[in-house]
Amino acid sequence: MPVAGAGVGGQPDYRGTTGPGERPDAPGTFPGSELEGGPSWVTDTTDDLHRELVEQAGPEVPLCVEPQTPARRVPQLLAEQGRGAALVCRRGKLVGIFTERDALGMLAEGQDLGAAIERFMAHDPVTLRPADTVGAAITRMSLHGYRRLPIVDGEGRPAGLLDVAGVIHWLVEHFPAAVYNLPPVANPVMREREGP
Repeated sequence: MPVAGAGVGGQPDYRGTTGPGERPDAPGTFPGSELEGGPSWVTDTTDDLHRELVEQAGPEVPLCVEPQTPARRVPQLLAEQGRGAALVCRRGKLVGIFTERDALGMLAEGQDLGAAIERFMAHDPVTLRPADTVGAAITRMSLHGYRRLPIVDGEGRPAGLLDVAGVIHWLVEHFPAAVYNLPPVANPVMREREGP
């Protein structure tokens, strides 16, 4: 069950997974969802965010490694497979995640690359369930600052890995008029006066 607590900027902090039918992102609670008087695409966007499931945002098949995998091998696997993260699984169940950011930190600190990857992974990562919506994924990503979220089944087995690129593609695909009609810079401030 998620535990709501004080999160970033006073926003609720949902740790762990959400069970089927539980939605911390119920309509009207998605950040920036103050919709009254707004254009119709905003209402449509919010409705779809709370209706469409994470599987529709193109999660990738996860790269999984065992906790005892040597740390030097995981960055090699990430590079070989063009991935940004590996899920660390013990007996088929998610126990951690190791990202390209973790790899950079490990290398920069001169860590022992012969050590097991479980020494460097993030333990018990925030996850999604297949029944979670795209809105739930966006909320968790933005509240926690994550670029990738594992999707796990009811028994903790990886079912996918959703990343920011998948969410962005979903948004562009579903709301091209809203995305393509935005100015390059909203409300630009001129630093110098134009002309003579």
